[in-house]
Amino acid sequence: MHFLSVVLFVLVVALQAADGFLTWRVLRAGGRELNPAVRFLIGHLGAVPGLALAKLFLVVMVWLYLREQLLILLAIAALYAWVVRHNWQQLQRATGKLSSA
Repeated sequence: MHFLSVVLFVLVVALQAADGFLTWRVLRAGGRELNPAVRFLIGHLGAVPGLALAKLFLVVMVWLYLREQLLILLAIAALYAWVVRHNWQQLQRATGKLSSA
C-alpha cells in the first residue's frame, strides 16, 4: 500500500468517526439523518449502533476494494469533509450558535 493511500485511508476513517459523532449530536439536538440507508439502520438499531454499523461498513469496503485507488479515496475524503462541515453547521444551528442565514 502506498504512503499516500495510507494517509487517505486514515483520513477517511477519521472523517467517518467525525461524521458519526456529529450526526449523533445533531440527532440528539432534534435533527434528522438525511441518508435513507443510515436512517433505516438508525430506525431499526438505534442511533449509536446504526451509525457505528454504517461507518464500519464504509471503512471495511474502502479497505477491501478501494485502498489502492487514490482518486476514489480522495473523492471519498472530500465528500466526507463536506458532510462533516455540513453536520457541524447543522449542530451549530440546532444549538443556536450559528444563524440560519
